[in-house]
Amino acid sequence: MKRIKFLSIIFIIMALLCGCSNKKDSPADNKNNKDNSITYGTYEYSNNETADSKLPVNFIITIYENGTYSYCESLALSSATEGTWKISEGKLVLADYSGTNYFNIEKDKLTFISEDSDNFEHVNVKDGEEFTFRE
Repeated sequence: MKRIKFLSIIFIIMALLCGCSNKKDSPADNKNNKDNSITYGTYEYSNNETADSKLPVNFIITIYENGTYSYCESLALSSATEGTWKISEGKLVLADYSGTNYFNIEKDKLTFISEDSDNFEHVNVKDGEEFTFRE
C-alpha cells in the first residue's frame, strides 16, 4: 500500500512538471501572437487512453511565445523534451534533438502530419491524430 501511495505522489509531481506553462491563451484570443497562426499554451493528445506505447500516456505539448516548446509523453518519464518551433508554409514545425515533426494548425488543435515527420520517442503518433488546446 505504501508503494502505491509513493508511486501516486511521484506521478502527480511529474504531471505538474510536464504540464507547466507560462502562458495560456484562449484559442479564440490570439492577440499576443505575432503571426496569428497558433495559440500559445498546452495541447493534449486526443488519444492518450488508446495510444500505441509501452508507457502510460499523458502526452502534452506546450508552445511558448519565445519560439520554444516542450513535450512530455508520459507521467512515467522524469523530464520533458524541449526544442524550438516555427511556422513554415502554414505548418507548425517542431524540432528537437530527436528529430522534426509537422502539424497542421487549426483554431484550437494541432493535427499530426506523418509525412516527413520523425515521430516521437515513446508514443507513435499516427497521421491525422490531434492535440487539442487545453485551457
